[in-house]
Amino acid sequence: RVTDFITLGSPLAHASVLLADDDESLAKKVALREYPSCLPALEQKIRTTDADNRHFSYGPQASRTNNKEVKIPHHAALFAMTRWKNLYFPCKYILWGDLIGGPIPKTLGKEILNQPVGTEVRNGFLTHRFYWSSSDWKPGSDDERQEAVSALRDALDLVDEHS
Repeated sequence: RVTDFITLGSPLAHASVLLADDDESLAKKVALREYPSCLPALEQKIRTTDADNRHFSYGPQASRTNNKEVKIPHHAALFAMTRWKNLYFPCKYILWGDLIGGPIPKTLGKEILNQPVGTEVRNGFLTHRFYWSSSDWKPGSDDERQEAVSALRDALDLVDEHS
């Protein structure tokens, strides 16, 4: 059972360029279910305006579920039961931080939790490779970022027995 999806330095930060021609085109592809969104967009059955009739599943389909009346989520609803957390090093002046990763656009889902993280590895220079590297990250007084490995450990809900 998958309950959490965690990305580190995901190039999906640039989804409108990598997966489509622009933001509008990406939004259209998500609406057409070419790409999933977190949470899935609810759809309405044709010929009704009832707000309670919105769904992201097919069904019931007894023939596909051993004769049980079970609704089945459509192929783009994979985030219906899954939380998505994206950790990234904020990019500053192109060379400091992570140019490849970044916050994932709301077009791919309004429920994606984008969390900036920090590192002192190489003074933050070209950090994309250092999500796995521990550092002596000490945020400034106005900085709420967490060290990357620590943020990943929290996202995975792991306890470090060795500290």
